[in-house]
Amino acid sequence: MTASKASLVPVFKLYGETTEWPTPDLIHCESIPERSQLHGWEIKPHRHADLLQLLYVQAGEAELEVEGQVRLVRSASLQVVPALCVHGFRFSRDVQGYVLSLARPLVEQLAAPLGQQCLQSPMCYEVGEQRRYLDALFGSISQEYGRLEPARELMLQSLISVLLVAIARRQLARSEAQEPADGRGREHVQAFVQVQLATHGPEQSRSFARLVDTQPAIISAWTLTGDADYLLRVYCDDLPALNRLIHEVLLPHPAVARVQSQIVMDQFKQDAPLPT
Repeated sequence: MTASKASLVPVFKLYGETTEWPTPDLIHCESIPERSQLHGWEIKPHRHADLLQLLYVQAGEAELEVEGQVRLVRSASLQVVPALCVHGFRFSRDVQGYVLSLARPLVEQLAAPLGQQCLQSPMCYEVGEQRRYLDALFGSISQEYGRLEPARELMLQSLISVLLVAIARRQLARSEAQEPADGRGREHVQAFVQVQLATHGPEQSRSFARLVDTQPAIISAWTLTGDADYLLRVYCDDLPALNRLIHEVLLPHPAVARVQSQIVMDQFKQDAPLPT
């Protein structure tokens, strides 16, 4: 984003509010519907000068746009939004989840033992087997936030510290799985996916192209002659992620009739430059 465009993005304490921080805490916790339903289930692009936000989508659908990157979420996912990151969200009416906002001084205090690496860049990941754990953790944070019990501040900071450790571990695991450029994909599942449309027309093609653009796991896409209309090259973290991409993203699209995937067993010749 250019500086001129960035200057037009509003800066809020909390989205839609012009008042100062509405709580004496350095923490604000609310459900996703609590604020989004007031704005037609859409949070337009904005940023926060001194807040870290953790968006936990438990159920429903969400379109998350962070720093120009759009991700369609249909399963439980956690989005990290550091301060000054431009972000906007669209939610389905049945969405469930939480938004946890942390003021910079508290983030610096709690994240110091972690090196803050997990909080410096935006990150979104499907929680998978962590679902019950994060459900309980966010539920406990929300419950404690809404009460005025003895040692409330200590309890909240303790729970949030546990959450930040979980995020740091996930970030570390993701970093360790990444490979040098010359060995890309060795720690991932690579597949070629053929897609056949049920109906053909300009609008169907544009709609499918928009869907493909929202999926970072799809790194290349081609139109084809023959039975299949599209060939997609995808990199997924594992087989369950590939299965979710096919069954929760591609097949539900109204224009898609059939999807067939071939998993790469071994790439015995690496991608080469084009012949001259």
